[in-house]
Amino acid sequence: MKEFSFRSRKESIKKMQSQKFDLLIIGGGITGAAVARDAVMRGLKVALVEKSDFAEGTSSRSSKLAHGGFRYLENYEFKLVFEALAERTQLLKNMPHLVKPLRFYFPVYKGDKHGRFIINCGMWLYDILSLFRSPGLHKNFNKKRLLNDIPFLKSKGLKGGFRYYDASMWDDVLTVEIVKDAHVHGAEAASYVEAKEPIFKEDILKGFKMKDHETDEEFDVHAKKTVVCAGPWTDLVGKSMDPEWKPWLKPSKGVHLVFDLKKIPVPGAIVMAHPDDGRISFVIPRKDMGKGIVIVGTTDGPTPKDPNKAEVEKADVDYLMELLQRYFPELDIKHDDILSAYVGVRPLLKGSSADLQKVSREHFIGDGPGGSVIVAGGKYTTHRTMAQEIVDYAFPKSKHSNTKLPINSNPISEHEEIESQLKFEIKNRAVIHLEDFLIRRTSHFLEHKKFDKSAIQNLAKILIEETDRPTEDVEKEIQRYQEEVNRREKWRSNIAQQ
Repeated sequence: MKEFSFRSRKESIKKMQSQKFDLLIIGGGITGAAVARDAVMRGLKVALVEKSDFAEGTSSRSSKLAHGGFRYLENYEFKLVFEALAERTQLLKNMPHLVKPLRFYFPVYKGDKHGRFIINCGMWLYDILSLFRSPGLHKNFNKKRLLNDIPFLKSKGLKGGFRYYDASMWDDVLTVEIVKDAHVHGAEAASYVEAKEPIFKEDILKGFKMKDHETDEEFDVHAKKTVVCAGPWTDLVGKSMDPEWKPWLKPSKGVHLVFDLKKIPVPGAIVMAHPDDGRISFVIPRKDMGKGIVIVGTTDGPTPKDPNKAEVEKADVDYLMELLQRYFPELDIKHDDILSAYVGVRPLLKGSSADLQKVSREHFIGDGPGGSVIVAGGKYTTHRTMAQEIVDYAFPKSKHSNTKLPINSNPISEHEEIESQLKFEIKNRAVIHLEDFLIRRTSHFLEHKKFDKSAIQNLAKILIEETDRPTEDVEKEIQRYQEEVNRREKWRSNIAQQ
């Protein structure tokens, strides 16, 4: 297997400086990764740059579900649901170690927005749109049967509910594996390289001036076509190419809380409907992450123009905690039980609706400045088919490729010693910094309130040794990781002060 590491990164950057490409992709999240794989498998010469770590943004901060989007049926987005369910089936088949079947429970209470009859109709439609290829068909449960499965569920007002199936996934690792597969097929990919300034010639975009954040080196990358897959940063990149750029997005901030599975011992994911706004959130068990965690989320709310400034706020935490207390009053869940929290910004299309829940997850592909192609919106589960459309749009005469082929992916090594894990991830999944490993390639950050300082010191030494960096970089790496943790844990002090 071709190495995908700091060494291959250096080689890719050298080639980016000396060669001209058919396609330059800005953004190393799931969309950019999928576009790179699709394009290189068509025989195109591809370069991909990501200003941070691969999947550092939205693609590592999702609910970590591969699903059709049952709640989108309410907005009549049948085409999106049908496509997403088909792609969910494909992911379950091709990436079984990263995408796994997950049962869901949907309790229905007296006074809920939709009664059992309407939801049952929706469940049947969901099964039909999946062409009955779900891991299991839905079941209609009475109150007694539902409480038998979830005895600590609030019983007052419970009318019954449903069980159906979707899938969980390792969103960040899946993104990295797709970038790696693109690299194996010949694409040049580099993290921590930022597209700083467009290169125009007679109003035609010829590439971008880049900055390597690891060395501070600046260089140019030239390409026939540039595709912007920057997620919630799309409008910022657009503005860098055209001062008159008009926003394409209406971003939505989503917050998730993480708990120990022993604290919320759910047998499957639980669908929770907020009594005030009717918004759907999930309680998602992940037995495959460490000793077992539960992810609770997500919220929907306005976000700053700069996605980097999105934070977990007290209102976000209170919103999800109130839901948990409503559905599981017997568990006595408190703020101190939260292991970690994370915030992501969804790059939703700009629409006329003021309700962020109803902004479409559909994507849009269009022409940008100088002949570039801009991608906005999209849904993680449909990344493969979206990538096909993007490459078709950018290169309409290119041959089609079979991206349904399985990816030769490495397994998740959660049960190995952490030192061995780190060495493996450095060589196989392009780990450059400690946060790449502890926050995105593994679930260590999610499942620990605090991580042992001596362990961090040891891991930093291993990282520096394995990446051929000078010994003095050990302390720099520790400081860098701690600063990232402090940013992500700022919400704790905010809550304590209010």
